Amino acid sequence: MRNQEINLSIPVSNRWWISFPFVIGIVVLGFMIWTTAQMMVYPHDGIGNLHPTGLITDIEPGGPSDGKLQEADKIILVDGVAWGESYEAYKGKKGGDQVNFLVARGDEKESVSITLIDPPSREIVTRIVPISIAMIFWILGMAVHTFKQAGRAADMS
Repeated sequence: MRNQEINLSIPVSNRWWISFPFVIGIVVLGFMIWTTAQMMVYPHDGIGNLHPTGLITDIEPGGPSDGKLQEADKIILVDGVAWGESYEAYKGKKGGDQVNFLVARGDEKESVSITLIDPPSREIVTRIVPISIAMIFWILGMAVHTFKQAGRAADMS
């Protein structure tokens, strides 16, 4: 039997393909770090659960909304902006800032003002759990890509 020589050289034109997944991985890592930083400083309003229609289904006891907003209130306006258009309702706000709501409570409309707070540690943990799980998958994906056999990634034989 003859010795077969394995050619591990990669043509110059294909070398950038090898680096491409790592570049994408670094961009994704940067995005995850930025997102985590944003989640840690995004103010907390004490609304436990909010339906996409603006219906409040849970108020956190002792939170900024407790005693001001009620379960079954439906948010109509946030700082004068219609609920459906206020997807960035707290953009630029921080703990200590006021937010004004116009809510439908039964057949009445009421104006309610709350003071946002910095997120408590329990809230920060709740916000960071999903990104932490994504980080685990990112690490696994990068490890698999790093340690796979060169040139045999899709070879199932």
